[in-house]
Amino acid sequence: MHERAAKFLTASSFLCAKLTGRFTVDRYLAEDFLPLYDRYTWRVDARECARFCRPDQMTEVMSATDIAGVITQRAAEATGLAAGTPVLVGTGDSGAEAISTGVFRPGDMMVQLGSTAYFIYLADHMVDDARLWPGTFIIPGTYGICAGTNTAGALTSWLRQELYRDAVEAEGHGGPDAYSVMAHDAADVAPGADGLLCLPYFAGERTPLNDPEARGVFFGLTGRHTRAHMVRAALEGVAYTVASHVDIIEREHGLPIGRIMLVGGGTKNPVWMQAIADVCGREVSVAKVTVGACFGDAIMAALAGGAYASWDELAQVLGVAQTIVPDMAAHELYASRRHIFDELYARNRDLMHELV
Repeated sequence: MHERAAKFLTASSFLCAKLTGRFTVDRYLAEDFLPLYDRYTWRVDARECARFCRPDQMTEVMSATDIAGVITQRAAEATGLAAGTPVLVGTGDSGAEAISTGVFRPGDMMVQLGSTAYFIYLADHMVDDARLWPGTFIIPGTYGICAGTNTAGALTSWLRQELYRDAVEAEGHGGPDAYSVMAHDAADVAPGADGLLCLPYFAGERTPLNDPEARGVFFGLTGRHTRAHMVRAALEGVAYTVASHVDIIEREHGLPIGRIMLVGGGTKNPVWMQAIADVCGREVSVAKVTVGACFGDAIMAALAGGAYASWDELAQVLGVAQTIVPDMAAHELYASRRHIFDELYARNRDLMHELV
């Protein structure tokens, strides 16, 4: 069936093609097509393509901030946009979201708290680590270490639906947002959730475990624990996964982390942000503009259109709205329990796989 395909495209390159008639993909997303492209020249590798598709089915690789073309008359009539308007090559959502937070320089790291959590750390060289997803980044001369955990907001959504149905019902009748009720409850629970730990692997796990058969666990439940403890433990569980990636980057690869920028719906939950700061034992920040990927696209358009001369100039106008300082007493508590979090998966991995 794929032999009939004209081109293999990402969502962004499909939209770009519909608007301009040009088939292209940016280097950041082209990484997902390796080895069909040569990473060093970004030309199609005909030998590798022979195993999967025809070389002519692949698209041209450009930079995300390159102008792919202009809106055609046909596209203008279909969309109402002005014919002749320049169109960027564009990029993927997480890359654009990192740009939106001002993650421009080596040492910067984005933690995207959406339904899943996605991480992008910028380095000045390619990093080789099979547990993670290293590759090039949008900004010339930078390389990204990408990673992700499968459940973040999806886990809080599950807790909302299963344990907070009363709050959901009250919200439907004009009451407070159910997520804010959960955050308020979690804030009343001390760090460490009174000895309750959560492995947040409710949909398997991506990095660094790379185990689709990993399973979620609440460990240490007693009669004194409430739903508020479970929410707190879930938020802390995701924070532990953030910390595991920070450790790989910083301790194992010796790469400095200058700052961590949080973005996404999870930034509306102050307990979650504080837990990440406390578990990692370092400051985390939130950008002034938090609408995410669409703002990152606008930033790239401003650069391509000449409103700003360079990435460095752009960095000067993107500010930080909030910085969360870690509570080092809480950090010591989390650090003392980190081995339990890690060992819970290691010791139960085989049993998890037997359940599948």
